[in-house]
Amino acid sequence: MRYCKPRIVITLCVIGCATCYGEQRDESPAETLKRGILGWLNSITSVECEYTFRFDTTYDKPIPEKFVFKTKGDWIFFSRAFLFDDPRDADTMPTLRSETNVNGKIDCYFVNHGERFFHTRETEFSFLACNTLCPLAILGRSSIFSAFSFGDNLLEFLNAPGFLSWDEYYDLTRLYVYPEPQDGDYNNWLKTWGAIVYLDADRFIRRVEYVIRPQCSREEIAVLAPGKPPQQMYQLFGTDYFDGWVPVGGISFPTRVRRVFWQLDESKIADMSAFMENLQLVSRGEIGACQYFVRKIQAIQGYVEETVWTMDIDPATLRINNPNLTRDDFVISPVAPDVYWNKETNDITDKYGTDNLNEIRARRKARLEEALAAKRHTNWVPLASTVLLLASATILLSVFIMKRRS
Repeated sequence: MRYCKPRIVITLCVIGCATCYGEQRDESPAETLKRGILGWLNSITSVECEYTFRFDTTYDKPIPEKFVFKTKGDWIFFSRAFLFDDPRDADTMPTLRSETNVNGKIDCYFVNHGERFFHTRETEFSFLACNTLCPLAILGRSSIFSAFSFGDNLLEFLNAPGFLSWDEYYDLTRLYVYPEPQDGDYNNWLKTWGAIVYLDADRFIRRVEYVIRPQCSREEIAVLAPGKPPQQMYQLFGTDYFDGWVPVGGISFPTRVRRVFWQLDESKIADMSAFMENLQLVSRGEIGACQYFVRKIQAIQGYVEETVWTMDIDPATLRINNPNLTRDDFVISPVAPDVYWNKETNDITDKYGTDNLNEIRARRKARLEEALAAKRHTNWVPLASTVLLLASATILLSVFIMKRRS
C-alpha cells in the first residue's frame, strides 16, 4: 500500500467550488477531506429526478419500480409505479403511489384495483425506510418520517465529534469517520457505528461503507489486537457504491447507486468451534463485549451479499438546486379519490358517504356485544330446560324403580 499525503485539490468537479478542499492552517489531511465532503453535501439544497429501482434478495427478485422524486430542505415527494412485464399483473398490486411530507405529516395517494385512495396525516412514509435506497442516500441523510429512521448516516457522522483518520487503499483515499460517545460509555452498540468514505483521485466519492466497531475505546482495541490499526477493526454492515457522475449546474452528482447489505461468510471462518466458544463465553459473562467483538472481527475472513438495491437515475431528468422549486411542487393533488381517510382524526369518505372510523368501530363493537349477549341468552334457555327435563326424568325413573322393588 502506497503512503502519501492526500492531494490538495484547487478545482473539484465533485464539489463544484474552488476552495472546498483547500487546506487550511493547522488542519489535518483527514479534516480537509471531511470539510470537502461536507462542502459538497451542504451545497445541494434540492434534488429532482426520475429513477428505476430494483432490489434482489437471497430468496426473491421483485418487480422493478419507476420513481419520480424531489426533495428540498426537509420536504420530500415521491411517486412510484411498478414496471410490469405483463399489464395484467397490475390487477394484483397497487399501480401508483405518491407520498409527501410537505403538510407536516404524510399525505398518501394510491390506486389499487381501479380505486383511488387518498390518506392524510400518516406518521411515516410507507417506502422511504432508512435501509431502502433512494436519493437521500446520496445526500447522506434520512428522514424523521422514515420507518425505522435513524440518525446514523453519513451526514450525522461527519457532523458529530469523534475520530478521523485516513490512508490510501490501492488507487483510492480512505477516510474513517467514527463518532465517539462524549460520555465515554460504549455499552450502547448504537454508539459504535461509523462510516468509511472512499474517494478517487478527483475526490469523487466512490463508495461509503457503514460499519460496526467494538464496544470500547481505540486504546482498548489496540491492546486486544496489537497487529492491526484500531480503525480497521470493524464488521462491515452495508456499502453504497456511487458511479455515473455527471455535472449538473456546476455540481457533480452520481446517477447510479448500488447498496449492498452484507452477512458473514461462515464458510470462510477457519475455526468455527472457537468462534462459537467466544459466543458462549460472552453470554456467560466470562469475557466482555469488547473482547468478544474483537475476536469475532479477527475470525471474519469474508462476507456474502444478503440484499442488493440499485438505483439508476435518468440524467435527463436530474435537476440540482432549482431556484423555482416551491412548496406547491410538493403538494399532492389527488384525482377524485374514491376513498379519503384522515389518519389523525379517522374521518373517512367513501362510496357509502362520510363517517368517522372510530365511530364505525364503536358501532361494530356494540353490535357484536349485543349479538353475543343475545346468543348467550338464547343458548342458556334451552340448555336450562333440557337440564330440568333430564333431572325430572331421572327422579321419575328412580321413583318407578323403587316402587317396583318394593
